[in-house]
Amino acid sequence: MALHLAYLPNEILDSIFTYFQPREADITQARLIRCNNALRRRFEPRLYSQEESCDRIMRVACERGLIETIKLAVDTFGASPSLVTIWNGPEPFKVLTLHLAAKKMQPGAFALLLKLGARVDIEIDKKFIQSQMPCIVKALQVEHARMLHQFFISGTAAQVPNIPIANNCLVQAIINRALPETVRLLLDHGANPSHVQAGGMRLSALSAAAMTGAKETFKLLLEMGADVNAKKCKLRASSLFEVPIIGAAHAMAEFQTTEMLQLCLEYGASIDTNITLAHESSGSPILISPLTAYLDAVIDWRAVHKLSPFDAVSLILNQVHQMAENPTSFLNMDLNTDCFQIGKALESLLGKWGVGHFVIDEFFAVVWLLAENAGAVDLRSILKTMLHEPIATYYNDGLSRWLVILDVLLKNRNTAERSTVLYNLILDCANSGFTYEDESAEVLIDHLIQAGADINLREHGDESSRTVLHAVCDIIDEETKDLEQSSRWHFVELYQPDIDKRGGLLQTIVRKGGDPKLQSNGKDALDRLRRTSHEFTETRIYVSHLTGYLNCADRLMDDLSDFVEVDGLFVVA
Repeated sequence: MALHLAYLPNEILDSIFTYFQPREADITQARLIRCNNALRRRFEPRLYSQEESCDRIMRVACERGLIETIKLAVDTFGASPSLVTIWNGPEPFKVLTLHLAAKKMQPGAFALLLKLGARVDIEIDKKFIQSQMPCIVKALQVEHARMLHQFFISGTAAQVPNIPIANNCLVQAIINRALPETVRLLLDHGANPSHVQAGGMRLSALSAAAMTGAKETFKLLLEMGADVNAKKCKLRASSLFEVPIIGAAHAMAEFQTTEMLQLCLEYGASIDTNITLAHESSGSPILISPLTAYLDAVIDWRAVHKLSPFDAVSLILNQVHQMAENPTSFLNMDLNTDCFQIGKALESLLGKWGVGHFVIDEFFAVVWLLAENAGAVDLRSILKTMLHEPIATYYNDGLSRWLVILDVLLKNRNTAERSTVLYNLILDCANSGFTYEDESAEVLIDHLIQAGADINLREHGDESSRTVLHAVCDIIDEETKDLEQSSRWHFVELYQPDIDKRGGLLQTIVRKGGDPKLQSNGKDALDRLRRTSHEFTETRIYVSHLTGYLNCADRLMDDLSDFVEVDGLFVVA
């Protein structure tokens, strides 16, 4: 129903017409129109003369874009083009008409109100403008360019010079793919080309352009003084997307094109930009680079990509190598220091997707490429993750592909480094509470030994240091002491599978060449277990599924005594 009563509701007209004969319809319609006009002339003055009724009409007209109603209310009956009183609730309150039209996305009503002289600097109280203007700005942010043009060209924005309206609208306008002309309008009216949106992703204007693929807007912002390297950015977690090249790398996965990344590099962006983040679980700092930002944005490795992840990563790595060879590089660091986070990207990728994705050709190709180019990789961290992956995860050729990657990561390491990797791997098996997967651990241990790792490596290189066999025995000994302390206060139960797990690891070490006769500080592996045996004898810890009280350490020593030395190796007797 039109609120200016220019015509009766369609439902009433339809009801009236059903009672007339077809030949009477034309005559009756003319009479009804005359009647309606007469009623309108009599009712409208009464309707609009009441303040509350007029406000309700103006509110609905602004929200629904009823142009003729707004004209009638303002031009004929003197309604305010700027303010509407909302009568809902216990106390009425004022609202800007521009806010109502903008909030409901009514550009026609918005333009008419501006033409009729609507203002935003109404003096009601000091807090009124501060509370209303953000609402208008928020509405303008999500609307197309038309209302923004109207708002600034009419001079309305200039009525509140203390509120940075152009700045507040800039980033969201770019996100909504505003035309370059609209962006220029905002810049001409005081928007900062390096402005960063408060809250949310904290996007900078350049990052917003990069993430939406707005090339012309990106160039315009640079021409107006935006910093492509965001040098004033504090480079921390909250400012991740303040850096344009990070946004461009993220968008490369979404839009399947390298255009924005290439544009960033063309204008001097640094491919070695790193942003410090705190790891969610460990709290240790990690760095986000364009490479890690891109890989994190890939959500489906099985999908058909217009731009394959392998090609995208190759592009980034080519830029990395070019910068490493350039003596004027931003950080001026050697590639082997992994300042470009290639190793971190590899660790993050494997940690996120796991070994099950090795069967996907694209994923395997990217991992191989990263492994070939990584200057430094925390191999211990990667292997620790793989220890808890069941062999069943490596279905089809996943296991063989993982071992290929492991060989690539080991190829630049000498025997001592490979032996250290093996030492840490076995130590992590024990330190994890023996919760590792037996088959996975054995495969990794075998492969490292075949690659030349020495299972009898001394911890610190000297003869008095521990081997990994000593270290595992010491861990079992510490567990025994903890159990002994606990048993003084409450009942302690040690399950047979736990004993078997510990004995199995000791057997594996000896079977793979670990020498139980080697001594550390005058004690060999059996001496350490005998000390553990004494603790258990004194404590009398119950072991389920066995008859009576058994001695865990004696059981483990029995495991070791099953081996005999043959040609320098220990095999099952």
